[in-house]
Amino acid sequence: MSNRRKILHRISACLCGCLLSLVCVETWLHFSGHSSIEDKARHDHTALHTPDPVLGWKSKPGVLTTPGFSSDANEIRYTFHSDSARATSVSNPHSHHQLVTIGGSFTQGWAVSDEDSFPWQLQQQLTETNILNLGTGGYGTYQALLSLQAALDRGETPHTVVYGFIGPHQERNVATAWWLQTLARNSRDGKVALPYCQLNNQGKLITFPPQSYPSWPLSNQLASIRLLQDSYVHFTTRKRQSQKVSVTEQLLVEINQVARQAGAKLVVAIMWASPATLQHYLNFCKQQEITALDCHLDLTEEYIVAGEGHPNRAAHHIWAVSIARGLIQRELVLQGLEVSTP
Repeated sequence: MSNRRKILHRISACLCGCLLSLVCVETWLHFSGHSSIEDKARHDHTALHTPDPVLGWKSKPGVLTTPGFSSDANEIRYTFHSDSARATSVSNPHSHHQLVTIGGSFTQGWAVSDEDSFPWQLQQQLTETNILNLGTGGYGTYQALLSLQAALDRGETPHTVVYGFIGPHQERNVATAWWLQTLARNSRDGKVALPYCQLNNQGKLITFPPQSYPSWPLSNQLASIRLLQDSYVHFTTRKRQSQKVSVTEQLLVEINQVARQAGAKLVVAIMWASPATLQHYLNFCKQQEITALDCHLDLTEEYIVAGEGHPNRAAHHIWAVSIARGLIQRELVLQGLEVSTP
């Protein structure tokens, strides 16, 4: 056999060995639960959103109607104005707003129609206070701050800002691997980008432009590539989880400062969090002289949208009443409370 044939034979044997090894690895990963294809979430949250270079994404202006999440559920109607704010009434959306709500999907009212969201129900009770709902599905504290700043830059002059806080906002603020992966799973193309924050060596808050979960070549075809990709992301973001509380605290302070500079009062409504997280932020806000409301609600079956898991109308009604009472007790609205039934 010539030297050339020997070399070709060795190369062929090496390639066959590599291919056989790859098949064995892929087979083992498949049966051990590692898939090459990322399971997509049942519902595409990006149907309501459009990319934004600063916020990551924002709500699409217009009216969108989607089917309910169970066979006997009514359709869901979402109305977003030109500034991406969700409707809080049927009146003129361009009138002066005295109260602005910011936050994520709980504030936006994901999975419920316009009139079922707590900002809409709050508007029905506080008829002398025009409310602007800037809540957007998937937002954390940092994006809530950015959306508030954008509204102020557009000329909004509220006297009260209500931030609807939930525990998972902490992970969103620092862009943990889990949250980046969750966003990718809940998008059509897997490329939702998230702005985030970290602390430098001096403990100072630093901000980063939107980042998306990576998609390596062949990661949707080979489980081994996807495993390497996911391992890389978890390794490079491993320190973010430990900073989530400190980052969130600094963001709350910054939102308070931005609101004060605009002549507004910040109210942090803690809507859903673990007992430890709830108590931590109640104490922190008290130390920072930030008004905080304990609006926590255990999201048992009676308070979630069947077939989906987000809060339903009944939960939003409880939050609307709780927030309205808190605002009235602190004289942050113009009138007394008129409680309606859910």
